[in-house]
Amino acid sequence: KPQWMQDDGIHPNRDAQPFIADWMAKQLQPLVNHDS
Repeated sequence: KPQWMQDDGIHPNRDAQPFIADWMAKQLQPLVNHDS
């Protein structure tokens, strides 16, 4: 979302951090729970 980007248009701003963390946790969870 545009409101979550810094002025450079590349990097997320502070408001985006919780959403990024949540997304990353969902992506990594299957790997963490994987039995090896």
